[in-house]
Amino acid sequence: MNRLGSLQRWCLPAAAAGLVALGVGAALSPARALPTLLVGAMFTLSLAVGGVLLSALLTVGGAGWATVVKRVFEGFASFAPAGAA
Repeated sequence: MNRLGSLQRWCLPAAAAGLVALGVGAALSPARALPTLLVGAMFTLSLAVGGVLLSALLTVGGAGWATVVKRVFEGFASFAPAGAA
């Protein structure tokens, strides 16, 4: 099995368990569950925006030495749809 198939085999059940836990938390105490979801979304979105900002600064500054670091920041930026949802 390839690496992506192995990763999906573990991540999809973990995501389903997280959704179930969110549903249980929202049913038991919506006043605590929904703000927690908002804090998590804001944290994810701030990582994505920070990655975009640092990648843009490296590009504008012409930092040719930062190719590897720039790829990491661009990877952070890929979390923007998850944080904005």
